[in-house]
This record gives sequence, C-alpha cells and structure tokens, in this order.
Amino acid sequence: MTTLANTLAGIGTKRGSARTPLSPAAVASARYAPYMNAQMRAIMETYRKVISDIEGVLPDIMAEALGPTLELAKSYTPVATGKLKDSGYIEKRNSASGGINVVIGFAKGGNPDYAAIVHERVDMFHRVGRAKFLESALLEDMGNVYGRIVERCKI
Repeated sequence: MTTLANTLAGIGTKRGSARTPLSPAAVASARYAPYMNAQMRAIMETYRKVISDIEGVLPDIMAEALGPTLELAKSYTPVATGKLKDSGYIEKRNSASGGINVVIGFAKGGNPDYAAIVHERVDMFHRVGRAKFLESALLEDMGNVYGRIVERCKI
C-alpha cells in the first residue's frame, strides 16, 4: 500500500524491477509528511472554529451595522401620524439554506397597510419626509454598512 508520505518521499514506486533509491531528502520527507499532515489538520480545524464563531455572531453584527441605516431611513420617512416611522425594524432570520438573513424594513406584517404606497409613490407631496425613504437610506449608507461589518469582524 502506498501512503501519502511514501508517495511524497518516492518510496514504494518501482522502476523496472528495482525500487527507487532513497535519497536523504526522500527519507526526510517521509518522516515529516505525517507531521505536516497533522499540522494541516490542526490549521484547518482552527479555521473551521473561527468561521463557526463568526457565523454565530454575524447576524448580530449585521443587525448592529444596519442600525444607523434604519435611523437614517426614519429621518426620511414621511410623518402624518408617526405610525409608519415607528414601524421601522431590523430582524434576524434563519434562512432555509442555513444562511444568515438580516431584514431591514417598515410595516412588518403589513401594519400600517399604506407603507408600500407611501414608499413607492414619488408623485405624492409630503410635508415631512419623502418617498423611497428606505431605499434612499440603504443606497446612501451602503458603504458605511459594509465598513461597520468589516470593522466588527476584525479578529
């Protein structure tokens, strides 16, 4: 049976009827290959743990990074009764694929029911605020959101 260490060292291969001569480098490689394999397994396990740790806190980091964006969107939100402005939210969700999902929005569950109309109707006049309040905030703050996420993920 030819193992990875033997293959790396050239041991166990045949040329004609004779085995490959063993050089000092080949012998050294055969000795170190199991050690290198063990070290690589340890490194990979460390990376898996780091990724797992990041995945565990990333939804919180993403929600925190979107906080200023939500506040900006609220400052752009038209106000008649205050219900629409007060309906802004950030929510962490589990996705079906096991990915990370953070949602920012207004009128969760359709309350108030006029939120989409107020957001989309650019032809309507508002004494306070404007249409596309969430979209504008997201576009304006996109680079800052990314920067806040990167800053919080630094190890």
